[in-house]
Amino acid sequence: SENKAKKQKISFFEKYGNKIPHPLTIFVILTAILFVISHFTQGLVIQIPGSDKTVVTQSLMTGEYMRLFLRSIPANFSNFAALRTVLVVMLGVALCEYSGF
Repeated sequence: SENKAKKQKISFFEKYGNKIPHPLTIFVILTAILFVISHFTQGLVIQIPGSDKTVVTQSLMTGEYMRLFLRSIPANFSNFAALRTVLVVMLGVALCEYSGF
């Protein structure tokens, strides 16, 4: 009966886990939501907690920001040190997997 309970838990998580969208889809949706929220909240003056500094919010949907965003994607990926290691390891694993090693 203990084994049956474990199988029920696993099947529950598998059933609902399979309904979750792909992580890339979640990332794209959340990024789009962030861009829309930034557009509707542009111009708000926000005070940084613990200091006297204030910041005026900007829309991420302006042409200037979109150009900056798209131009900086390669630099963001290449300058993130942990990602370099992960990419090299992933390439090595893929090479071993497809070569039959």
